[in-house]
Amino acid sequence: MKKSIFYFMTAFLLSTGLYASEKVFFEEKFSKDGTMNDNGFVQLRTNNKDIFEVKNGVLNITCFNSPMKGTYWKKNAKIIPQGEFSFELRTCIGGKQNRDNLSLKFHYGQHIFAFRYPNWEVYDAAKRKWSAAGRITDSKWHTLKVRFNAAKKLAEYFIDDMQNPVFINEEFIYNPKLLPYFGIENYGLSKETVQYELKNLKVVELSGKETAAGPVKLNGTSLFKGISSTEWPLNALVKKLGEKKLQIYNLDTPGQHVDNGANIFKLVPNPPLNPSELPRNFILADIPFNTLPPYVHKQILASVKNGGRLIILRGYFSLNKGNCTGTELAKILPVSVNDKWSEPSVLKNAEIISRNGKTVMAISKYGKGRVIAALEMPHLQKVGDCLLEYDYNNEG
Repeated sequence: MKKSIFYFMTAFLLSTGLYASEKVFFEEKFSKDGTMNDNGFVQLRTNNKDIFEVKNGVLNITCFNSPMKGTYWKKNAKIIPQGEFSFELRTCIGGKQNRDNLSLKFHYGQHIFAFRYPNWEVYDAAKRKWSAAGRITDSKWHTLKVRFNAAKKLAEYFIDDMQNPVFINEEFIYNPKLLPYFGIENYGLSKETVQYELKNLKVVELSGKETAAGPVKLNGTSLFKGISSTEWPLNALVKKLGEKKLQIYNLDTPGQHVDNGANIFKLVPNPPLNPSELPRNFILADIPFNTLPPYVHKQILASVKNGGRLIILRGYFSLNKGNCTGTELAKILPVSVNDKWSEPSVLKNAEIISRNGKTVMAISKYGKGRVIAALEMPHLQKVGDCLLEYDYNNEG
């Protein structure tokens, strides 16, 4: 566990730039009004219809339909294995807004992007697969950013606020020989003529001596809200826990898997991969365990071990139907869960709280912290009252 804690601290230093130095390896401000040639670009492919024009620090792009035969420009840039790549973009300023709008495509080495309404899309060259990183609003300026570390095979994607990643690639492949330059092109797949604006591209390497990792800092509450979360007194619970900082993650349910009919869940937004501090409280209100990324499981374990709390509120997709079995978190629960059709069994060494002769809460210790499980569905018993009556400041 010490190794995991050290990883959280040092990885955060990487992601936020808290190192001895930051070196700019590539920067494009489109400083010369006129053509791409005037700004040091070389044309690899030509389509006379496309327009690439620089004015007032902004590259104005008009893309015409020409499948994979649009204009292509490149500029030499050293490809680095670790750092941040950021840029500002407005999509679909003109043209019909629909899912066919796949025109603008550009890359910095193996970082390959395209923009198809309403998503910022990223391409995995090794898997030959496009993925939607996150939603963007057409005709609005967005700041988009990628933080990457080839040694850890990690890449995080951010939109505007830069607090939580909208997409995480934990299989990031670094290949400096793949597209060893900055390139920008009209992919040409849009049926409509579409206009874009691009500015302030920058690649920064984060380097220098890492600050020594200190003890894990616990602060705030992370609240994960699932299907039945509205049935729980969550506002009152958060207030009772006494932490000022609150981050909320919602369980999105986009549908079912086509092949097997299984429910599809995802969190919105994604929890940060490399936080500077861990939440003191993790509240899982009707959250399937397998919805939480593996790194969140590790964060919960580290938090509880160092004095934090994991509070699990039962619902339609938690505990017995929450895919607990076989997870690291299952090992610290005050209950055992055999399968999705069985009731959770309270462990012998767990503290219990009963109401009307029935166990409604079970509490176990892990390290310096506690794991609290509310075992009843909120609409069946007064388990919500018990949750608020529990003395969190005097846990024995």
